[in-house]
Amino acid sequence: DTIKAMRIVRMAYEQGVFITPVIAPAVPENDVLIRFALMATHNIAQVDEAVEKLTAIFKEVGVIA
Repeated sequence: DTIKAMRIVRMAYEQGVFITPVIAPAVPENDVLIRFALMATHNIAQVDEAVEKLTAIFKEVGVIA
């Protein structure tokens, strides 16, 4: 849901990971996407760190087990 997505975005930002939510009307009313953009200047260690942080956040919020 949108509220959960905004919570995830805030939590990620507080940990140094910038992601953006995609909410209605850009997606159907009951759907939400999280956009994660990479740049050529990101290295593998930075990507791994971001994935670890996002995985922990998704687990805390209950998006994944």
